[in-house]
Amino acid sequence: MNLKTISLRERKHAETKVALLKVFLKKLAEKSFEEISVKELCEDVLISDVTFFNYFPSKSDLLVYYIQIWSIEVQYHIEKELKDPGYLKEIEYIFEHTAKIIEENPNLMTEIIAYVTINFTKIRFGQISTAEKLIAFPELQDVEKVEPVNLNELFANRIKKAIEKKELPDNTDIEGLTFSLISIFFGTPIGWTKLDPKKVSLLYKHNLEILWKGARLNLQ
Repeated sequence: MNLKTISLRERKHAETKVALLKVFLKKLAEKSFEEISVKELCEDVLISDVTFFNYFPSKSDLLVYYIQIWSIEVQYHIEKELKDPGYLKEIEYIFEHTAKIIEENPNLMTEIIAYVTINFTKIRFGQISTAEKLIAFPELQDVEKVEPVNLNELFANRIKKAIEKKELPDNTDIEGLTFSLISIFFGTPIGWTKLDPKKVSLLYKHNLEILWKGARLNLQ
């Protein structure tokens, strides 16, 4: 789809929303979430403080918005770049992709972990418009077809398919394995994100290898 087919009003709304996210991520690479004010975000995007809240109910909602955008990107690359490597490999890609982001912007994951820890059961995704997807990822063809999903769905859906494909035993505890993956996803970067973010990728890989070995114990 071409952006020109979308109304100017919707494009402007999407451009401002994505611009706020990009400015937020840039500032988050330099300082903590608490040190970033709504006022300075608005000054960079040339909107008023009042206008900001037309896009995001609170500053914290920028973190939720980023998680949605991240899920779109990671799903897109799994579909376009991985040629049926297996569903466990798709899960591993999610971790590899995230490790690169942590290395580039360590503070981002630290803030997401802090936010998710407190609000895990309260997080609700808003709708991402076609215009937002096209503006956030202008280089990704057909990205507008990808819908954001939460981390639980990203993992659980692939675990189910891995069982169907006999990558995992039929008696695999889907809920338990999903929880283990989420624990590795958020637990591994704690500490290392600040000490040495480059090690997160290796630790992710190591922890997944151990998890897969345990999960495959009953696989004939």
